[in-house]
Amino acid sequence: MKRFIYTMILGGMLLTACTEDDSSLAHIDISDIEIAEFNEDGYTVVSYAGNKLELVADVVSGYTDSQLVYTWYLIDLAREDRDRYDYSKVYDQEKIGEGKTLSYEVNLPPGEYSIVCEVKADNGYTVTRTTTLYTITNFTTGHYILKETADGNTDVDVYNEVEEKLIENVLTAVLGAPMSGKPLTMSMCFSHSYVDANSNEMSSTNIVSVATEDNDFKTFSTTDLSVIFDKTNLLYGEMEADERPYSIVSGMWTNYYFSSKGVRTQYSASMSAGSGKYGVAAGEGASPFITYHNSGMGVLLWDKTSHSIAYCDYNGGFSLVNDASMPTNGLTDYECIACGTNQFSGISPFLLQNKETGERKLYLMGASFMGPEIYEIRPLPVDSHLAQSTKFSTCVTSAAYIYLIHDNVIYAYNLETGEEETLTPKGLPADAQITYISNQYLNPNNFLVVGTQKNNEYTLYYYDIVGGKPDGDPQRVITGEGKVKSMRYTKAGLNTFVTVPPYMD
Repeated sequence: MKRFIYTMILGGMLLTACTEDDSSLAHIDISDIEIAEFNEDGYTVVSYAGNKLELVADVVSGYTDSQLVYTWYLIDLAREDRDRYDYSKVYDQEKIGEGKTLSYEVNLPPGEYSIVCEVKADNGYTVTRTTTLYTITNFTTGHYILKETADGNTDVDVYNEVEEKLIENVLTAVLGAPMSGKPLTMSMCFSHSYVDANSNEMSSTNIVSVATEDNDFKTFSTTDLSVIFDKTNLLYGEMEADERPYSIVSGMWTNYYFSSKGVRTQYSASMSAGSGKYGVAAGEGASPFITYHNSGMGVLLWDKTSHSIAYCDYNGGFSLVNDASMPTNGLTDYECIACGTNQFSGISPFLLQNKETGERKLYLMGASFMGPEIYEIRPLPVDSHLAQSTKFSTCVTSAAYIYLIHDNVIYAYNLETGEEETLTPKGLPADAQITYISNQYLNPNNFLVVGTQKNNEYTLYYYDIVGGKPDGDPQRVITGEGKVKSMRYTKAGLNTFVTVPPYMD
C-alpha cells in the first residue's frame, strides 16, 4: 500500500472501558490495556485503486494473546450533517477486520472516516483507539486541465498532486472520444446535489463542467468522472435548442448555472439537498465572463444579451449594476473580453473592448452597503500592454495585479496605480512561447501558473507568489499534449462555506 499523509488534525481519539458485572469473574485480576496511538495526522488513501490501509495494533497489557480479541471498525463521519466531535452520538459502524493487523482494501467514496481498533479481553474489559482515514480517488484531488486536442476538439488532463502524476485524456477514457469542438469553459462546483442513478436517492458530489464552442456541455463527478448532468437532464423542463450552457460554479452557499438564457441558482447540497436540477432563469442572458464578488458574497457577470454588468446575490436575486454617472449597462458598442476578482484591493475588474474601434476600458467594480457599485471607468492608452494583450488573469490575494501576456512577455498591471511591470519567472526556456497565465489560489500553496506551448505539447510551470510576483524556481513542472485553455483545482472536503474556486483564467 502506498500511504499518503496530510497535515491534518487527528479526527479524534476515543478511549472507553467497561467491565461486566459478573461475580463468576471476580477471581480474575483486571489488567489495563494500552493501545499505542496511530499516526496523529491520520491516513490518506487513493480509493478504487487496489490500495490498502494497513495498521498494526501495538498493545501493552497484562493479558496473554489468547485472552484478547482484536476487531476493527469503520465509521463514516458524514461531515456535512454529523458533529464528528460529539462522541455521545451512536454512529453506524462496519466491521472491516479482525486480529492485530488490519489490511483493508479501500473502495470508499471520497470523504473522512474513523477507523476504530477495539481490543476486548475475555473478561469483557474493552479499550478502543481511533484514527482518521481520508479517502480520495485519482480524480478527487488535483488540477483539471482543459485543453484543445490536435484535431480541434476538447479533452481534459488531471494532475493528481497526491501521486504526482498526470492522467491524460480523461474525457476520451470516459466518453470514448473527446467532446466535440474547441474548449470554451471549464468550471468547478463544490457540494452539488444530484440523484444517484443506482440507488435513486439524493446525493452530492463535487462536479466539473465542460462546455465547448460546438455547444456540447457535460458535468462530471470528481469522484469517478461519471456524467452527472448534460443538456438533457440539467433543467426541470426541456432545455430549449438555442440555449448555450457556459458554466456551473460555487458561490457562498449557492450554486450558479450560467447560460445564454440567464442565471439559475440553487443552494448547495451543504445547505439543502435536492435533485440538482435548475429552474427558471433570471436576467436576459449570461456569458462565460463571471467572477465572484467577495464583498457582496455573490457573482458579477457580463450579460451578453443586454450588454451590461449584472449581479446575482447568494439568494439568487438578479439585478443590473446601474450608475447614471458611470453607466455599466446598455453598452451596445462594447463586448467583454476578460474579468476577475482581486481580494487584495476589493476590486473586480471587467475589461471591455469597443467592437468597432478596438478601444479598451477597464471597469473597476467594488461594493458599498447597498451592494455592488462601479468605482471607476478607466480608458486604457492604446500603447499600453493591457490594451494590446490577449491573455489575462487576476492576482487574487497577494497584490492588486492583473496578469497579462503581450508579445510573449508577462506583465503585471497595477489596479491601483495603472502602472505596468515586467515579470520574468525563472526557469522558462529562452525560446518558450508563453500562451497561458493563471493565479491558482485554492492549492495548499498560492501558485502563479505559466503555460508555454511547443507544437502540440504544453508545459505548465508552478511558481510560489510573493507580493504578486513569481518567487524563485518553479515548484512543479507538468508537460502534456494539446493546448491549454484553463485550469481548475479541487480536493475532497472543500465546501462553499469556506472556499470559492476561480471562475476565469
